[in-house]
Amino acid sequence: MKKTKEQISHNMRQVKNKDSAIELALRKELWSRGLRYRKNVKSIFGKPDIAFIGKKIAVFCDSEFWHGYAWEIYQEDFRSNQDFWFPKIERNIQRDIEEGNLDEVSAQELVDKVRMDEKPDVVIVATHSGVGSGDGSLLEGQGMDLFNSLSGVDFVICAHDHRPVVHKNDTICLLNAGSHCRNLGHGRLALTVRNGRIVSRVLDGELINIDRKKVDQEMKARFAADYKAVKEFTTKEVGTLLTSLRTRDSYTGMSDYLNLLHTLSLGCAPAQISLAAPLTFDGYVKEGTILFNDLFTIYPYENQLYVIEMTGKEVKDCLEYSYNKWINTIASPDENLLQIVNAADPRTGSRNWSFVNRSYNFDSAGGLCYDVDVTKPMGSRIRISYLADGTPFDENAQYNVAVTSYRANGGGGILRDGAGIDTDRIDDRVVEYYPEIRDILYDYLVAHKEIDPATIGDRTVIGEWSFVPEDLAAKALEQDMKLVFSK
Repeated sequence: MKKTKEQISHNMRQVKNKDSAIELALRKELWSRGLRYRKNVKSIFGKPDIAFIGKKIAVFCDSEFWHGYAWEIYQEDFRSNQDFWFPKIERNIQRDIEEGNLDEVSAQELVDKVRMDEKPDVVIVATHSGVGSGDGSLLEGQGMDLFNSLSGVDFVICAHDHRPVVHKNDTICLLNAGSHCRNLGHGRLALTVRNGRIVSRVLDGELINIDRKKVDQEMKARFAADYKAVKEFTTKEVGTLLTSLRTRDSYTGMSDYLNLLHTLSLGCAPAQISLAAPLTFDGYVKEGTILFNDLFTIYPYENQLYVIEMTGKEVKDCLEYSYNKWINTIASPDENLLQIVNAADPRTGSRNWSFVNRSYNFDSAGGLCYDVDVTKPMGSRIRISYLADGTPFDENAQYNVAVTSYRANGGGGILRDGAGIDTDRIDDRVVEYYPEIRDILYDYLVAHKEIDPATIGDRTVIGEWSFVPEDLAAKALEQDMKLVFSK
């Protein structure tokens, strides 16, 4: 039966903007599970219905009706008062985007909002991004970009590239303490306050070296049992390595290290092709018994594995982009084939030969048979002939490609800049998600008991690739490797 306007108005007045039925049901369930929260927090952007302050989690209990679920379809159900309801619901949709997708808001806009809403005395911006060069060219290194551009900020704390550095001027200080707890980033801020107002501020920063020999004995005693338990677990035997693994071998062609990573990835259905890179500059695991702790040397990061859909052309374009960050085009063996430079390491200050770009972005492909012509420029270096099973490679065909979560979400720019893939919408291409790759490695050892170079080097599974012309490439690579790894 059709409702009258009075009945509709009455129903609308009963709709609550807080303590709705779905909100009450969720809060009751959370409380029964021992989870404590705050509700309708005005001080948090968007005024979430439920907030876990310590965990920095905000929960919005939104009904489908008010927030425009399948709006293009259901807006046709409105038969009256469209001038009121359409703008209202469409504004809700837009506000959900603004509140839920902070990635679309600039850092300065977020700073300005925090300063307006919270009126803080001190503002610190923490970002999981490297230092970078400050020219806006590196998505993964925006520390100096923020340092140079932000106003109303006292400190920028960055990381990711493991580069210990301090930059400062009269108004802002950037700190990156590096990695492995070798340094402590120490920022100091002196405020002068008159009549309840800050009239001046002086800031400074430094890196304090951590002396591993100076241990807090009380803390050591308190955590002794936990330390022992972790040590016993991480030093347990998990398998046998029948050949030593060296990541440096990956810079000159196929290697046992990358053969292992490609084997693991291609074992995750429905992957047909794998893209992987050496994850440490010069990692080494000696043949023999593998301890659990060795898995962190073989695979040091918490990356998951994604299997995504890509065209053959996109795969080739990714490889062209990757090798262009890895090698130069040469005509003589006296030239540097590897993209290396003799310069001071920004992380250590020592001068030596090193890669221009990060080696963890030097992707090669597994599951394919291809050549990399070192005499050709980017765009014409890669010649892919077959898949590992002998099937001809087709640039127009669709393939299932195994990549890390880091790569899938834009890391290294290989998918985005190399193949033009919108990594912000990578979920549209994902056909299968897998757990952390280190867990896949552990499961492989549980099943196989050993890492055998003959098994992980099976060309019918991982395919094969090489630099060509072989004589030219081999001579140039030999001299380059001596430069990079000479002591």
